[in-house]
Amino acid sequence: MKLMKRGQIAVELGIGRDTLLVWEQAGLLSPGRNDAGHRMYGDLCFARCRFIQASQALGFTLEKIKRVLEYSETTHAKEFVRLEALTRLEEISVEIDQMKESRAVLLEIIKIFDGDPTCECEFMNYLFSHIKHEAHLNIVQGGKR
Repeated sequence: MKLMKRGQIAVELGIGRDTLLVWEQAGLLSPGRNDAGHRMYGDLCFARCRFIQASQALGFTLEKIKRVLEYSETTHAKEFVRLEALTRLEEISVEIDQMKESRAVLLEIIKIFDGDPTCECEFMNYLFSHIKHEAHLNIVQGGKR
């Protein structure tokens, strides 16, 4: 691959030009510069961008991605990446559980309206009782879900 300017690599990656600046400011990229001072992105930057995209698709934050990239240059990279992946897996599991709870509530709402679409009171009572239950759980868990 030849060296590309910011606009060219952004098109190639399917991202906005400003995304590259955000990644650079976050310490994830260090593109070289040509004689005119324009950022130039080569093969290494391109591969790093693909890694960042894949990591973000898995839900990793830019800070976590930066740490993984920093550790990738050490002998402890494998264990660090494994621990980060386990942590993210646990976060996803919690998110899935929360989505399942939301799905169950939505199914109950649909069931209520399937019986009688004019039954606003029953719906509001159900929704209100669910909200009170969620608020109670939030208090019991110290503000954490």
